[in-house]
Amino acid sequence: MKILLAVALAAVVIATAAGCGEPEPTGTPGEPGYAGEIAETLLQSLINTADFNAFRELFDTESQKNITEDSFQQTHEEFRSTYGEYSSKEFTGTRENVEEVYTEVSYKAIFKNRPDGVTVKVLFLEKDDKVYASGIFFQEL
Repeated sequence: MKILLAVALAAVVIATAAGCGEPEPTGTPGEPGYAGEIAETLLQSLINTADFNAFRELFDTESQKNITEDSFQQTHEEFRSTYGEYSSKEFTGTRENVEEVYTEVSYKAIFKNRPDGVTVKVLFLEKDDKVYASGIFFQEL
């Protein structure tokens, strides 16, 4: 099982190697309206632009405490060298009530070095009438 980004941004690297939990159930709900734009900004800022502030501001307060600029930069460099430039994503599924509080939204993301795609899962948390990212995980197809 992957570790939430709230524990540390370095968990993204661990999560990549470990895979991500259970397979997508069939007949899942559609993509939540908020998810696509947040996921796109996370991928662009982490992989393509190395924009620490744009990435970090999308996370809940607790997660933000664990995302340091150094760990972000290290993760960016590792992902950029492994995957290459991010180009696009396609929604593949939603799981609600993950660990009773999160919504997990999955995408097939295309990268220069992974033209067949990588599964990217983003955990979302609704809190105080706002939606925040709480984790982002990468899994080889």
